[in-house]
Amino acid sequence: MNRVTCLLAALALTHTAALAADSQPQADVGTDPIQETAPAIPVPVIELSDQFEVPHTLRFPHTNVVVLTLADHKGSKQVEGWVRPLTERFPQHLTLAGVADVSKVPAWLRGRVRAGFREQMPYPVMLDWKGTVCRHLAYERGHVNVLLLDRSGTLRLRLAGPATPEALDRLTRAIEGLLSPSAGV
Repeated sequence: MNRVTCLLAALALTHTAALAADSQPQADVGTDPIQETAPAIPVPVIELSDQFEVPHTLRFPHTNVVVLTLADHKGSKQVEGWVRPLTERFPQHLTLAGVADVSKVPAWLRGRVRAGFREQMPYPVMLDWKGTVCRHLAYERGHVNVLLLDRSGTLRLRLAGPATPEALDRLTRAIEGLLSPSAGV
């Protein structure tokens, strides 16, 4: 098989994998693209490597409040709408961490996907090749999932979908509540 044929086969398989991932059953989101849940589960230690093959560990208790974004390829287009306003509003006392659900990528294509992440994103993104972190956190495919975790690692707010002014306001108020001295977390 020549190089062009291999490249075309890889592109076809990538497209097929993306279509399969995008066609997975979704939770009923109704007409509101933002999904919220009440505080529920403590988040376990997260240990994943990023696109630069640097290992990252997110462990609790943590010194900061944490906003964790989880996204697959489709949901990744919604991440910046959440992250940019948060980095501007909370330059300190907030840890932003991203996890990419790349569990649908075939093993033989992982190097190329990792290189694509390196080319497109200079900041670290943890790559969840097995999907274990995303499954444990009840990740909703096709949307960015934004999880607000207090310093003890307890999930305090879950939002999914594109950032809207109302959703950003809700997240901002929740973060401010956790950062206030009276929060005690």
